[in-house]
This record gives sequence, C-alpha cells and structure tokens, in this order.
Amino acid sequence: MKAPHEKITPSPLPLWAATLTALVGVVCEAAVSWSGMAAELRVAPGQEKTVAEFAFRNSGSQPLHFTSLRPSCDCLSAAVSKESFAPGETGTVRVEFTVGGRLGRQQKSVTVTTDAPADQPVTLLLVVDIPEPVAIRPTALFWSKDAVPEEKSFTIKVDDPAHATVTEATCVDPRFITFLEPTAQVGTYRLRVLVTDSSTPAQATIRIATQLGERPLISVVTVGIK
Repeated sequence: MKAPHEKITPSPLPLWAATLTALVGVVCEAAVSWSGMAAELRVAPGQEKTVAEFAFRNSGSQPLHFTSLRPSCDCLSAAVSKESFAPGETGTVRVEFTVGGRLGRQQKSVTVTTDAPADQPVTLLLVVDIPEPVAIRPTALFWSKDAVPEEKSFTIKVDDPAHATVTEATCVDPRFITFLEPTAQVGTYRLRVLVTDSSTPAQATIRIATQLGERPLISVVTVGIK
C-alpha cells in the first residue's frame, strides 16, 4: 500500500512514441510547392488577351484547397484548375490579362491564399510587354513666331512591318504641309513638316493613318507656332 502523500511520477513516453507524435504534428497537413512564381509575356499586335499558367503541387499529406485569388488589377482574372488537390497532386493557377488600351511594360500580380497551415499568402507575378503598334517621336513640333520657316520631322516606326503600313498624314491647317516617306529601315517612316507662314500663333494636329492588317489605326501628333 502506498503512503497517503506518496508522489507518483508518470512514465516517460518511449522514444518511438515521442518521435511519431512529432511527425504527425509536422507532416499531416497540406503544403504548396510552386514550379515558378513569375511569368513574362509579350503581346502580339492586335492581340486582346494573353494567358499565363502557374504550376504547383500539393507537397503535404492532406488535401489542399485554395481560399482566395486576389488580382492586383481589374485587367486580370485568375482561376485554379479545380477545387481540391490530393497529396502529391498537381494543378495550375490560370491568369488571364486583358490588354485594353494599355501599352508598354505592365507588371501585375495575383495574391494566392490556401488552407495549408504553414503557408503564408504568396504573390504570383505577371509581366506583360505590350509594344506600341505605331511609335511616333517626337509627339509634337513647334516653330517660333516670325522665324524663318524651316522643315522639321517626325519619325514613325511600326512594330510589325509585315502587317502594318503607314498610309497617309494630313493636317487641316494649310500652313503646315506634310510629306510622308519610308526610310531605308524597314518599318520606319519620316514625316516631314514645312511651315509656310509663321507670322501668327497657331496650333494644329496631324492625323497619321496606319493599316494594321485589316484594322485601321489613327494616330495624332501636334504642330504649332508660338
């Protein structure tokens, strides 16, 4: 018989049991392994949308669920290939970018959250290069009032010479005479502008017409006297 106040010391867990308990706590959960978290795309002239797919794998031991996909811009939409992914199963997050009126290099992102306990929200990065179908430099030319009239010029470059042609350049103000001519460099044009009368201030626009395949495009530059 034990004494009334005898202290009872619990037996320690065997080493194998302690190890199993720790492994159960660590392994029995979902986890995400990404093949890549950034994509860079180039949009072709006239292309309205482009798509990137980000591949992943459930590297844990429990089913994986995506709880939210938050695009950084209304130009993006994001969707996962299905709702639940078993351990070891692979899938993709599909991100679609709408070009709209955007030009140049666009950097957008999607923040992804899952129910994997160890995972923090991750950011998928999408970089889209949208070339200008027609690039015109400079965008404005000015002459000084009462100066001796001189010729100045714009340089026009189409991004896809095989499917784009600059056809004409017109100005409604008769004081600005335009001469459009191709250069030796394929896809590059020179628009020469001559002022016939610089005695009074003026400002006008030149409309430059380009045929992009079957689609016409009008660009506008400014000329003036000040």
